[in-house]
Amino acid sequence: MGLDGFIDQLHTSALTRTGMACEVVVADDAQSIEEVVLIDPAYFQFEYLEDQRRYAIYQTDVMNKGGKVDLCEGNFFFVPYQPKVGMPNGTLAFESAIVTVEQYYKLIDDSLTVLNRIGYPRYSHKIDRKALLESALPEDTATSAKAEEFMNRIFDQIESQMRTIGKDSDIISYDCVSTDVLGGGQNGSGIDLRSWFEALEPLIANSFHLTSVLLNRLDSGSYSLGTVEFKIVTETVDSMRRASKRIIEQIINLWARVNGYNVYCSVTHNPIDWTTEIDKMEAQIKKMEVARRKEEYHWISHDRAAQDGAGVDKADSADAGFFEYLKKAAVVPTTDTETNDANSDDDEDDDTTNNVSPFRPVASAKKNSIVSRFRKR
Repeated sequence: MGLDGFIDQLHTSALTRTGMACEVVVADDAQSIEEVVLIDPAYFQFEYLEDQRRYAIYQTDVMNKGGKVDLCEGNFFFVPYQPKVGMPNGTLAFESAIVTVEQYYKLIDDSLTVLNRIGYPRYSHKIDRKALLESALPEDTATSAKAEEFMNRIFDQIESQMRTIGKDSDIISYDCVSTDVLGGGQNGSGIDLRSWFEALEPLIANSFHLTSVLLNRLDSGSYSLGTVEFKIVTETVDSMRRASKRIIEQIINLWARVNGYNVYCSVTHNPIDWTTEIDKMEAQIKKMEVARRKEEYHWISHDRAAQDGAGVDKADSADAGFFEYLKKAAVVPTTDTETNDANSDDDEDDDTTNNVSPFRPVASAKKNSIVSRFRKR
């Protein structure tokens, strides 16, 4: 089965059997572990021990045909799934879905019954009682009892003949027997089931802790999972991972003690990667911008900014250079040299905003520029 299969069975047990439970079987010489046995938590019996101030977990002893076995006395590990306060047992994750799914399948079964009732053609045969009695022999209608017996015999005869008719057969009868077709598109009787499904389908999603986007139940918006929606879907998996992490660590630590190793094991599951590559790159760019802004404010050094932004030991150059948002503002528009030489006198009277530097000039330089312009005029 392997470790992956063992973890899958633990998670399945948590969702469907209220928890994860297993027992580690140690060899008789206590030098090794023979096997790890999964136990079904649905059959546990909990009993509070007053003298020990703990709950005992019992399981029926099948081998001895009765009695109870306290599982806590052995190498038994149990993690309940989302237990309630003051209760040792776990909760059934999809307990609310039992009634909803039962109603859903009952609706489908009833729909098939209605479809079979009105969808397939049925035949209604009418026997002209008066014409049949007139065609009968006198001895068959001598008394009311004989007449009734004669009518029942003719009725059974027609019924047996109709039951033997196949789907490709035709019906031939006397004029005293008329045949009408019922169902099979001959009438419009039926019931609209869409309203029932519209009411039950959202309950199915809510019972299984699913979002509406997984069942195409959105009235508007995108049909892709958003950040919050995907977090709702994966938070159950993360909760089960934390529980299986504890059980696996306890099993490995027991194995280490049995084999004489004084170590402590820590299990870390692979993170659920639910972000796109574009989101990762945008987050990395924002991280680099924060590092460069810190360097600009002289909060960190140039090498520290390279470590935080790019993950390198040190920067390749000691010169920080222009920042990205300053490079765009520092682009000075080029002008024609000849035009500037021919119109040098007019340039002095032009608006000085054409040659504005991206950096703010000092107050003294700005004042001297204004004074010189007024003196020239």
